[in-house]
Amino acid sequence: MGSLRRRNATVIDVFRDNVRKHPNRVIFYHNSAKWTFKELDEYSNRVANCLTTELGLLPGDEIALLMESRPEFVAMWLGAAKAGVITALINSSQRNETLVHSITVVECQALIFSAEYDDGKKMTLVI
Repeated sequence: MGSLRRRNATVIDVFRDNVRKHPNRVIFYHNSAKWTFKELDEYSNRVANCLTTELGLLPGDEIALLMESRPEFVAMWLGAAKAGVITALINSSQRNETLVHSITVVECQALIFSAEYDDGKKMTLVI
């Protein structure tokens, strides 16, 4: 911990160190799937690329993330962090006015949400 503090390491720095050291080590077991550090890194890189090139977000821009707990949640957050985008993590158990408040209190340029929140009338970005 002390060396991380001394070098002012971010979560992304620590993650990249672990990808480099253990690319094929499993980081997540979710349902019947296994995610390695390398797979999570590649997915989060696609997220970062999408946020910057497809959506035009810049470092310092803000987004909100509304997903159930699963590896894609971490990949979305990591990808945003790699792009320098600030992510408001929205509690997935919120509903109605509380949910609206949590999303609107942040001046976010985008809301990323998982398919369970799509009523079929909205467009969902799939990466």
